[in-house]
Amino acid sequence: MAYVDDATGELYGRFYEYEGVFPVLDSFQGFMKRHGKPQSVYLDRHATYKTTRKTVIDEDLAGEVSQTQFQRIMKDLNIRVIFARSPQAKGRVERVFETLQDRLVKEMRLANICTIEAANAFLVAYLPHYNAKFNVAAQAACEQFEAIPDEFDFKWTFSVMTHRMIHKDYTIQFFNRIFVAQYPSLSIRQLPVTIRQALDGDLRFDTRLGPLAVTEITEKATPPKKLTQREIKDRLRRAAGDSPKSKKSWMDQVYFGKHGFSQPSAVTAR
Repeated sequence: MAYVDDATGELYGRFYEYEGVFPVLDSFQGFMKRHGKPQSVYLDRHATYKTTRKTVIDEDLAGEVSQTQFQRIMKDLNIRVIFARSPQAKGRVERVFETLQDRLVKEMRLANICTIEAANAFLVAYLPHYNAKFNVAAQAACEQFEAIPDEFDFKWTFSVMTHRMIHKDYTIQFFNRIFVAQYPSLSIRQLPVTIRQALDGDLRFDTRLGPLAVTEITEKATPPKKLTQREIKDRLRRAAGDSPKSKKSWMDQVYFGKHGFSQPSAVTAR
């Protein structure tokens, strides 16, 4: 993931396994920490940057267009996003990639670099040397990058936002994970929740009533099955010994023998 200052040609970059949401946010966060906030960013129409999905109901009601996570964060930061319509339009950064794919690969091979971690550590020393050799002076002397305040919250600004709903049992499903509200009340049932996932994996749950404290659980409690009148009579008759064992009596121990006729208490593993 490479960034080139349009005025000076200064290069910033890091290696990642793929070009996705988290690598893009992590690399852009690193760029801002080093240079400050740019006025605009010029990139291609990769699905990570520009979406083709249709708007959802909330976006239609708000009069907004569909956005990627990257577009949303750039809008929050007041950074203009410009999309190129061809690789040739991004000539400067594409030419940089041609140089890096030749010169940088050879340098790393000589240094016995074979992991992403080692490659990123190598860039710390390589990029200043590269920039000192190829940078040019900006035509205008004014500073084009806005300084970042000390209190700026990088962690939650560069986070992935997802919308969910609090179910009637006060649980929230987030992909393959289940969370339950620590302080359940009727006021939060079926309340929309905004979940932010930081780059380090931390999660934050927010509602219109304020932050929501949750606890992750391993599985959702399953409500007991409602028995028919015939099933109830069969169980009572079987318990009283009024009828012989059925051909499937081996199943009794699995389904009924451990709890009898009282419903088992719901145990939630945390």
